[in-house]
Amino acid sequence: MPSSALTLLVAAGLGAMSGAALLARSSNGTQLRWPLRFIAAVFLLRAVGDGRSVGLTRQPSDMQFARLDARFYTPLCMVLAALYAVLGLHRFRKDD
Repeated sequence: MPSSALTLLVAAGLGAMSGAALLARSSNGTQLRWPLRFIAAVFLLRAVGDGRSVGLTRQPSDMQFARLDARFYTPLCMVLAALYAVLGLHRFRKDD
C-alpha cells in the first residue's frame, strides 16, 4: 500500500502530465515533444510492470489490488502511453 505522500506525488505528476498535453495542443508544441515522449515511456514501463506486483509481468495474485491492476490500471497505462506517444510524435504546425 502506498503512503499518502506517495499518492499525492503521483497525483501531482498526473496533473503535470495533463498540463503538458494541454499545453502541447494550445501552443506550438515542438518544445514539448521530448517531455511527452518521456511521459509515454513512463506509462509504458508502468504497463509492462516490475515482474512482481504490477503490470503485464506481475505474478498471479488474489489480492484486490492485483485484480484492479489487471482490469483497470494496466490497460489505462497502455492507453495513456499510446496517446502521449501520438502527441510526442505529432508534428505540430502553427495552424493546428
